[in-house]
Amino acid sequence: MNITQPSTEQWQHLPIYARRALQTLEDNISDIEEIVAFNERQAALLNNQSKKPSMQLKLTAPLTIKTSSGKTLELLPVPMDNGFPSGTIAPWHNLWCKFLKAGGQRIPCDGKQINRIQQFMREHGTEALSEDGEVAFTVAGNELVECDPSVCMNAQEEPSI
Repeated sequence: MNITQPSTEQWQHLPIYARRALQTLEDNISDIEEIVAFNERQAALLNNQSKKPSMQLKLTAPLTIKTSSGKTLELLPVPMDNGFPSGTIAPWHNLWCKFLKAGGQRIPCDGKQINRIQQFMREHGTEALSEDGEVAFTVAGNELVECDPSVCMNAQEEPSI
């Protein structure tokens, strides 16, 4: 920090102590700007890290569908390595209830789109699809219903009674 020389000619008429005070102020502002820029870069890095997908997606051509409201979705399969929660034997019934996200999003689709979605799921061996790796959907009736594929990752098939 150089406090002996004022930064502009307009300060020359001021006493030396005033010029030094102004220079100190200017230096402090410069330091603050550097700190703010650093904090903004750090925040951007943290923001980018938090946007990493929380689930794996199978890299393939996405399934493009139109919802009943006219919104276009491009869905990718979410691998289901540990079984399918929609199975009807125990313990899958309870797993299906956990798999469907309580209070999650519901997106109505017409029957033709639902058939395309189910065919795509069969082709890729999954019951979950996602656009962004953050929110997954499954089919329940004529809707895409938000689901949580992570509940299937730790599921162990128990013998039926």
